[in-house]
Amino acid sequence: MKTTRRIATPFLIVASSLLVACGGGSDNGGSNNSGGTGNAGSNDTVTLSATVIHPTVCNTQVPATNAELVVYDNNWAIKSRHTPDATGKINAVIPKTDFVNISLITNDGEGSARRISVNTFTQHPVGDLGIFQTADVSADGCECQTTNLTVTTGQWLEYPPQLIGYNSNKAIAPHNTFFNSYEFNNVEICRVAGGNWPTLYAATHWSETPRTAGYLSNYDPSDELVIDLEYSPTTYSANFDPAASSTSVMHHFGDAYISYSAPGSSSDIELFDNFPDFNAVSLRVYDSYSNYYENIEVRQGRTQRYTVAAPYSSTVSVTLPDSEEQEKLMQAMLAWLSSDSNNYDLSNINNFETFFATLTATLTDGSSYTQTFYGPNRGVIPENVLPTDYGVEALLNEESITFYFSMIRYGERQSYQQYLASSVTTSRLTLTERLLGNRSQYSSIFVDISQ
Repeated sequence: MKTTRRIATPFLIVASSLLVACGGGSDNGGSNNSGGTGNAGSNDTVTLSATVIHPTVCNTQVPATNAELVVYDNNWAIKSRHTPDATGKINAVIPKTDFVNISLITNDGEGSARRISVNTFTQHPVGDLGIFQTADVSADGCECQTTNLTVTTGQWLEYPPQLIGYNSNKAIAPHNTFFNSYEFNNVEICRVAGGNWPTLYAATHWSETPRTAGYLSNYDPSDELVIDLEYSPTTYSANFDPAASSTSVMHHFGDAYISYSAPGSSSDIELFDNFPDFNAVSLRVYDSYSNYYENIEVRQGRTQRYTVAAPYSSTVSVTLPDSEEQEKLMQAMLAWLSSDSNNYDLSNINNFETFFATLTATLTDGSSYTQTFYGPNRGVIPENVLPTDYGVEALLNEESITFYFSMIRYGERQSYQQYLASSVTTSRLTLTERLLGNRSQYSSIFVDISQ
């Protein structure tokens, strides 16, 4: 079919254009030299500062050095490359300017476990760039213990319960030991060395009703651990967009969370707000649908998330973005994929000014490559931003590529520069704090193209 050919063929051709590894970039400044002249603090230079960290299994941060900051000129030629010091700090001195094109690249693991991640920003304000996090999770400074844990309930469950608070980087599989008892084997629990063990939470499956939950704190992992789902939630009111195909409620307990689906037709939500460390709740509406063209799936959707700090005291309304704007994004991105231009123009999309495009690829050696480009609603998605010494071009598998395009905003209206400034500030906050304040309402429209 001609329709299929128009979508599928450009999808594969443009992969080599959007996948920034292809062709590489100019490798000037392959060492940690800046592209500017003069010394730090002089009138003709500015300093870009960033911190790169590994998250840890005990919810702390440690410095990361497996990263680099790449600085480009206005035409996206590489001008300089800068790696972190032992404390994860990057200080890059560049010629004086107000805005700069940059990428933060992290390179985790080896062989088939390698994960290269590139975050590219156009027109980023100079100065403080914030904190960047690697995909790799560290155990430095943490103490872990592996144990078994049993979750009991007074009702028959169709699905195994949720367990939250353990090291979720290690997979576990619960099995039913009796009609009202589930055993989780080889659960790894981690704490800051010498600190307190984290509170463990358990709850019925996100789609199970009636909902029950329980928690365990002040325990010794060497003892027999049991969580009884003995608590029932309190009911509150909320307004979900009736056009949503799915809705959800998420409880935030510091770095842990419990989530469940909420019927779109209901105006009630159920909260376990008497649990320890309960500090916020997120309500979310979501709608998406897919079209298929032979082996290519084009999925488009829209979503809104609204987070409020505890206690939940007033009725929250969560509303989907306009479906017409979602359709405009899909048409623009399919047209972009079908063209031979890197220019994009999304200025006809109302109430959204920040655009991002993500390409994900599984390379021929089994490793993964991800690049995300952030820009305003009109601009150029650059080619060749990844230095050639990463060797991605030779490993490119054009049959394993996914594109994700989205327009996003926090609040009712937000410019691209406001988004960048907010990202720098919130990069230093805790997970829950990042969801509150001027980021309490998050809206997005998206197009996901995969094969």
